[in-house]
Amino acid sequence: MTLPGATAARRADESAVPWDERLPALRADLLDRYLDFTGAARPADPSLAALRDLQLAHLLAIRFETISPMLDEPIPLDEDAIAAKLLCGHRGGYCFEHNLLFGRALRALGFDAEILAGRAMLDATAEDPRPRTHIAVRVRVDGGDWLADVGFGRSAFRSPVDLRVREPQHTGGYLMRIDEVGGEFLVSAGLPGRELVAQYLLDPRPVQQIDCEQLGLWVAQDPRSITRQSLIVLRPMPEGRRAIGRGRLVIDEPGRQIDRALSLEEIDDVLREEFDLQLPAPLPALVRPTGRWD
Repeated sequence: MTLPGATAARRADESAVPWDERLPALRADLLDRYLDFTGAARPADPSLAALRDLQLAHLLAIRFETISPMLDEPIPLDEDAIAAKLLCGHRGGYCFEHNLLFGRALRALGFDAEILAGRAMLDATAEDPRPRTHIAVRVRVDGGDWLADVGFGRSAFRSPVDLRVREPQHTGGYLMRIDEVGGEFLVSAGLPGRELVAQYLLDPRPVQQIDCEQLGLWVAQDPRSITRQSLIVLRPMPEGRRAIGRGRLVIDEPGRQIDRALSLEEIDDVLREEFDLQLPAPLPALVRPTGRWD
């Protein structure tokens, strides 16, 4: 039996856990597969420039999607399972899969990378506090702390942002701003010329792999989780993006602008042709008791 005092002491001492034990490095064969799949060059040394290249390569190669939670598929978060799905299975994943894969790849490449957990703030109110349902990667490189998030499905943050800067920063199409609120990082984002909206609140204390697995279970399985309520798919393009959300297809690329409702009958073809995704089960399984799939 674990005594309460021992538990408290263990929690207090978690910050002393070496960073390379909190987030294990991706295994060598999986790192080779990851670099090959994303098309990213193996950097000679960790640097901010290399981090930028790796983040963009990841975003352009691997889709964000919430198909598994909506199909009640199990979503294991060990490195083999994530690699099999995201690198070999013509599938994408949600934030836990993306940022764990990215963070572990960074670790294998010599970066000082840690996982931070946060609360999604979109539509949140003081009367409706949110659990920690998002993770992102903090990277210490070139003398600074940088937020590198490849798994926030509503937006595609194409480059890392400096956690020390309080002014809006460009991230490839979006502006992001980092504010300190109660000792945590409030991440806001928006398009240039528009008001920046709070996205999530990050705890600066790093979490371990086992914490991510427990948090990921809630996000993937609890009916209150947004991943269970709506099919979300995002594919950043070299210029622009393609997205599915709330039952609509949105394509915003030079010379190609689409924003229309999607029918359930065409969703399989759209996912294959526009997002290069292959489904594990027929999409009618996404229909809710209300008759809606969005």
